[in-house]
Amino acid sequence: MTDFSYFTLRRRATKTSPPTSVFGISCTRQMDANELLNKPPDVTRSTVQKAVVVIADSPQLFGQLREKLSAVTGAWFAQK
Repeated sequence: MTDFSYFTLRRRATKTSPPTSVFGISCTRQMDANELLNKPPDVTRSTVQKAVVVIADSPQLFGQLREKLSAVTGAWFAQK
């Protein structure tokens, strides 16, 4: 299963700079830990979950990024 999350990180204003925001999108997948080809000893749960995250200064391209993140995350998990 693939899940997407969107978020905003805000930096407060300082004496020398105004407040700013960056925007993020993450693509998360999980798989059964028994499917791993090389299961490290620190994997103790029944599932493994990982995410690929992109941080950008504008959320305008997130539609395109969502498609690419899905492909990248899918390829990463296909390696098991």
